[in-house]
Amino acid sequence: MKTLYFFLPLLIIIAATPLSAQDIPEWYIVKMDKLGFIASFYQTPTATTLTEGESTCYSFENIINEKDHPNKLYQITVWESSNPADSTYAEYKEEELTTLKLHSQGLRLIEKNIMQGRMIPFNCYVLQSKTGEYTHFYIGSGKNKVYTLEVICKKDEKYNADLIQFIRSFQITLYNNQIKSISTDSLSYTMNFPFTPKIQKIDSPEAGIKYHVVVSGEAPKKPETGYMGELEVISQVSVSPIEVYEISEICYNTDQLPEEISSEQKEYFWRELMHMIINATSQGKLLKKEEMKFGNPEGIAFTYTGINGINYRTFLCRAFYIKRKLYILQVLLRYRDEANHPDVINFLDSFRTK
Repeated sequence: MKTLYFFLPLLIIIAATPLSAQDIPEWYIVKMDKLGFIASFYQTPTATTLTEGESTCYSFENIINEKDHPNKLYQITVWESSNPADSTYAEYKEEELTTLKLHSQGLRLIEKNIMQGRMIPFNCYVLQSKTGEYTHFYIGSGKNKVYTLEVICKKDEKYNADLIQFIRSFQITLYNNQIKSISTDSLSYTMNFPFTPKIQKIDSPEAGIKYHVVVSGEAPKKPETGYMGELEVISQVSVSPIEVYEISEICYNTDQLPEEISSEQKEYFWRELMHMIINATSQGKLLKKEEMKFGNPEGIAFTYTGINGINYRTFLCRAFYIKRKLYILQVLLRYRDEANHPDVINFLDSFRTK
């Protein structure tokens, strides 16, 4: 039986979503249908192809030279064989690449985890150089292809918002036919959604996850006139105190996680989950937290701020773990002082499992 300690460090990649994605500074999107992935790079990556015998490597590399950017490299590689009969290629290539990375000179392994929620499981390694820089190396395989992601952090911090944005942007598209829209009647819970939600369910081929459902919605906007000195400024403002909401539901298989969180794990679990969600937001800062009971399920509620686009914004989050299902509810507020607005409280309090 794997414990909650096993999946927490990479949970952020699945569920800690910066809301209102359209406000995130635009990165360069790479979509490679032939290779089966899509991802966003900070800058335009350099694409190269190297073939040795039956093995071909496609590399997309973005080297950062900006002094203030926290990372110095973003890279994705895809390895495949030209021999369709070689069913063992991916297994052996993944083992070879992992061995080469873990034995790189000057790097020391400090953490190993597994990332799920990307259709195929990825082994994830955090290595540290003698100068304190962190290298994040992710590797996984599917349909006889091997995928690697690598980020080198310049600063002496293990995680940062740009690292998370890059990893979160990476999606395997080999299994896109397994992503489908569903109705609210198909959800395992009920909520009083303030505006029409978009609902997507991913039936995961991974061993650890049965499915992942994301429900999201964004309020309509209305023009609002303001002034900067004598200059009239018209901006688009949400008609609701709930500017954006998102609910993630991740259902794990029975052999992956315990049905309930033990009392010994509970404090660690909620603390680490909260910490990782906040750190996924640029300059994220905790304002308030509380453990809570909502009906039967126990959970945590917290408020935090961070940069969304170019402005500091306020987010509300509640999380529950119920019978191997993790629910994360997030709200981006229109204004910071609206955390206790009746519409906000009524929406969050309306969460009920079926």
